[in-house]
Amino acid sequence: MFSQNIHIVERVKEYSEKIAPKFGVEIFDVKFVREPSGYTLRIFLDKENLTLEDCANFSKEISKWLDKEDLIPHKYNLEVSSPGLNRPLRNIDDYKKYIGRKCKIELFKKDPSGRKNYTGYIKGVDGEVILLDVKKEEIIVNYSDIKKGNLEFEIKE
Repeated sequence: MFSQNIHIVERVKEYSEKIAPKFGVEIFDVKFVREPSGYTLRIFLDKENLTLEDCANFSKEISKWLDKEDLIPHKYNLEVSSPGLNRPLRNIDDYKKYIGRKCKIELFKKDPSGRKNYTGYIKGVDGEVILLDVKKEEIIVNYSDIKKGNLEFEIKE
């Protein structure tokens, strides 16, 4: 069952990436999970100012393809959405893309100052090094030391 789920995710991701340019979006992630309510196929789209209409249009197209391919042998729910306001920062390119934005990072272990978590603004990226502005203090973090990173939603006044 596990390998079947991987196959489903790979096929859906492959087709999604093929049609994404038609909708002006990128594929952020594809997940196929079993939950108490049943199976759910989640496709996360990425685009500056992604709209509900973008998600609905993509959903219609992928739904037709899924019905035609008959990849999933049982009932499931299809969800097409954005990765959310607190989206994960998955690679160094994500940190570059979101320079100037607020983020929260968790390190694998405490740094020399004894901290394991930082919340601040991404000031820059140089190779594998990320520069954060944490309460007006510049913090340098090696990407390889980051366990988890997410954008932080903030309300602008």
